[in-house]
Amino acid sequence: MGRAGFSGRAIPAKKTTQLLAKAQILLARHGVWTVFLSRWLLSPMGPYVNLICGATRSIWWRFSLSSLAGESLWGAVSWRGLRLCRACRGDRR
Repeated sequence: MGRAGFSGRAIPAKKTTQLLAKAQILLARHGVWTVFLSRWLLSPMGPYVNLICGATRSIWWRFSLSSLAGESLWGAVSWRGLRLCRACRGDRR
């Protein structure tokens, strides 16, 4: 998008701090389930969960497996949704 798509506004520092704190609480409470859910259900929390996992040196294979499972579910759900939309419109692809 470059300059045309950049509004010049970033996420305020206070908001970022709040989101990081929320991600840390979720990770402490639910562990890898937070990573799994941040891939498809809690998508806005994804970058903050990634940062906290890296900062706390989470076990990489647990992080990777839960990320892969979440992304796979997201792909399957979105693909199925696309197929249903095409079926409703009458497309035969």
